[in-house]
Amino acid sequence: MLTKGKVVVYTRVSSDQQSLEMQLEAAKPYVKNYQPDEVIYLNDPGVSATKKKIEERPKLKKLLEMIESFQVDTLIVYQRDRLARDFYEYLEIILLIYTYKIKVIFTASGHLPFNHDLESGIFSEGVFGMMSQIEGLNIVNRTKDAFQKAPHSILGYIVSKNNGAKTYTINPKYKATIKQLYRDCVSITHAKELIELLLNYKKLINRKEIDVFNILIRPFYSGHVEVNGVFEKLDKVPEIITIEEFKKVQDKLRQLVPNFNLNTLKDGEMPLIVPKCHICNEALVPSNSLENTVLKCKRHQKVYIRTDTFNELIDEVLDDIFKHTNLDQIDKQTLTTLHKLISFIKEKKEAIQREFEQVQWKLFTEVNFAKEKNLVNKMNHTLKTLQDEFQMVIEYEIKIENQIEDVTQLVNLVVSKLNIEIKDYRELMIRCFVKDIIIHEGYANFELYYSDFYVTTNVG
Repeated sequence: MLTKGKVVVYTRVSSDQQSLEMQLEAAKPYVKNYQPDEVIYLNDPGVSATKKKIEERPKLKKLLEMIESFQVDTLIVYQRDRLARDFYEYLEIILLIYTYKIKVIFTASGHLPFNHDLESGIFSEGVFGMMSQIEGLNIVNRTKDAFQKAPHSILGYIVSKNNGAKTYTINPKYKATIKQLYRDCVSITHAKELIELLLNYKKLINRKEIDVFNILIRPFYSGHVEVNGVFEKLDKVPEIITIEEFKKVQDKLRQLVPNFNLNTLKDGEMPLIVPKCHICNEALVPSNSLENTVLKCKRHQKVYIRTDTFNELIDEVLDDIFKHTNLDQIDKQTLTTLHKLISFIKEKKEAIQREFEQVQWKLFTEVNFAKEKNLVNKMNHTLKTLQDEFQMVIEYEIKIENQIEDVTQLVNLVVSKLNIEIKDYRELMIRCFVKDIIIHEGYANFELYYSDFYVTTNVG
């Protein structure tokens, strides 16, 4: 028999709505040969490994302290992701396991056993740690998707729960109002009328303007959810309006507010290009009321611009850019530079990967984990820094590739000599050419990219 405190069963669930029972049941066959006082149960109920660090998970923290004080011989846990969903946290835990020679038993059916061999296990377990982190991120995304498909509450519906499953019934109090809102939206012809519509229905449903707008942009009201640009039918959600009516309203909103990205509006953020104050360089913000369509500086009240004037200036400058920019030179010089940057980024990524592998190999083959804890922590921090740097390089690479795509698209538009409307490529033109828009008292100054290829324009 083992002495007291040598066997630990660790369990964790992410929310209070989940149960530890399955994990505890799976551990029973592995503890039946021990006396009750020889087994310690450490349970972390309602503790998310993607949201909370090790020190914020009390029982996991206690487990690691027990391991470091030689109180654990065997660790019984359902599967790897119960310990951690972050690669570096999992690495920290398995380093302790290898250092103190802990026997690990995973109880989940079909779960690969822990590799207790230090030389090969540190790499294979590291891979499993990365997989747990990716799965943790996927869970976050699935949770967001679940709220879109099955919200806890939504105006216009009565939500009922039966054994954890949600059912939705149309609330007759709001049904006719929502249907009429969609009809009225399709019939309006000007952005000002849209503002008036939102203000009118705000009073009818006793909610904020943004709540009215959310009704217009949520496909849930048509019994659908949008996934990667495709509308999927929600079988258990009765429709208040048809999917065709929903799509007509989306087309109307794009027509009425072409300078806004509807996905951006859903998040309550600013338009694609945000003007700044010439005094404090702070972004201008929309006025609190939808009745006053003005962008203004919070600190300098004299610095403001009407949104319709702002949009007209953007269109005027974009038209000037399109007519007078030497896109052939952009094609030859700018794209050449961007492609050179891509080559440099590739070399940088390879250098980071080589350094990462060197540090990792030294950590696992030359360092005594028990005696050189400070060095282990230092090298672990180096690995984390290299991973962060690698991620930043990848993000920069994506930006450069997107810029190459945008510039190429612009050049192709001109080369093809199409009779295009600037408004059809407004977002692309802004991304490619407009760096900043600085608002002064009475005029706006546009700071543009690729200044070598055209004459800068001041508009007032």
